[in-house]
Amino acid sequence: MAINVLDLVTPAAEARQGSDAAEAARLTRLLGMEGSLVELNRALSDKIAKGEVDLQTPGLAEHLWQTTLAKLAVDQPNYASYKRELGDGGG
Repeated sequence: MAINVLDLVTPAAEARQGSDAAEAARLTRLLGMEGSLVELNRALSDKIAKGEVDLQTPGLAEHLWQTTLAKLAVDQPNYASYKRELGDGGG
């Protein structure tokens, strides 16, 4: 049973690592700074709260969309709207 659990958890953990790295890279480009994913997300949140960036900021909307899709791919890969977005029809 433990092996079955590992078979389920390992791919999700690997996918999350890849999506976290891609998210951090997008944030680094968007913010022009480096840091951990937590630090970068905090900096983005602060800039949004202060009105320094918004959806008109080049790259922000795309970053938010790609981050959402990446999180759905790991957490809810069978979510109908996610599958529709990918062109799978959603069943």
